[in-house]
Amino acid sequence: MSIADRLVHIYENGGSGHAIEDFVNGLKEKDRKALLTELKDWVGASHASVVSLFRAEVASSLLRPFAIVTVAVSTANSTFTTASVESYVREAQIGLLEIPYDTSLSRQEKVDELNSIANDILDQVERERISRWHFGAIDIALAAVRCATDQGLQPDGQISSDAIVERVLDWPWTTSTSAGLLDALGTVSLSQTSQQKLFRKLGAILNERTSAEEEFFILGKQIIGMWVNFKGLRIKDWAELVRYAIHAPPDSVCGDLLCMVEIEVSGAASVGTSILESYESLPHRFDGGLSGRDLALVLTVSRADDLFLDDAMRIATNMFLVPVDLILHPAGEGSSSSSNGSITSRRRLLNDALKLPGMERSANTVLELAESWITNRRALLPELGVEAFVTVFALQPHARDEVLSEVLATLSESSTSRKVAMSMINVLEQLSST
Repeated sequence: MSIADRLVHIYENGGSGHAIEDFVNGLKEKDRKALLTELKDWVGASHASVVSLFRAEVASSLLRPFAIVTVAVSTANSTFTTASVESYVREAQIGLLEIPYDTSLSRQEKVDELNSIANDILDQVERERISRWHFGAIDIALAAVRCATDQGLQPDGQISSDAIVERVLDWPWTTSTSAGLLDALGTVSLSQTSQQKLFRKLGAILNERTSAEEEFFILGKQIIGMWVNFKGLRIKDWAELVRYAIHAPPDSVCGDLLCMVEIEVSGAASVGTSILESYESLPHRFDGGLSGRDLALVLTVSRADDLFLDDAMRIATNMFLVPVDLILHPAGEGSSSSSNGSITSRRRLLNDALKLPGMERSANTVLELAESWITNRRALLPELGVEAFVTVFALQPHARDEVLSEVLATLSESSTSRKVAMSMINVLEQLSST
């Protein structure tokens, strides 16, 4: 029977804390180290008695800090499920609570032990290759800090949650590792400085655009959910980050993320307001680097809640505007030499938005936009209105009846101007060849 088996036998047969202390204190130092090595091995192998061994080692004041650190670092195992890691985190949190109630320790010794655990965990993680599974280790380090705070142990020199967060933010983050690290940081309230640093780091990762679809989806999903999971989050900065998250992934993933945005906006109007305000504050419109993804995001917000429809339509229209000096001239009075290029680039923006998965649910909003553009005198908008009708008809077959109904209804109205009627006839001509 190994030393670990003997310790488990004592624990599982009702051995008191004194019995465990006596057993561990009677061991040579190399045998105590062997117990910690076996704990690490048992965690990695998901040994049937690993929880009993951990609890027994925590019951020993000599082994307790080292056992908690060992479990924290050993959870960074890609073969584990998230649920498995979380179960070890819970065990470690329970083990940490032994420290404030250890009557053999002075107040300062309790603080020192909790500090030591938090720092040792981070030190050991930094000596490894950071992975998304290190969220368990960070959770446990943060739990050590919370344990000291919750128990009123707050003397000078105590490690703070902010210090841990800053340290974690200095680690090398990638699309694959950031998912787990975000999970861990969501358990604490980030300072404004930490939030800004986190947003910059995530923005840089998204701009790389080199990751697999699944990794992009996991990270994008977490970013969209940050406004709920992170305490004290600056929602305006978060909305800017959501724009990055929508721009980065392939079309298939982007469609899924837009659906998540729709769900969040449906549940909280402040989310939709923040996203639309992020577009209001942009210094430029179309020429500011906006793309079909931006239009899709605005349309998604509008369909999540009717309250946003007017603002979303106005913002969507602004995305297509050209400078005031290109106000549309009446036929025969000349036009800008850049008109063809402008209509082509704006047509691409429209197509890129409507071809995304899930955007068929925005067809009615696009048709409303198209009708308003056809009656607008700003440069290119009437042409884009025609293009929008044709694009919806081509890309979204389920909306074809709606397209035809809108066009024919407009033509049948006595108040329809000649200019608008000609545009609608143009739509029908293009549809006949589609």
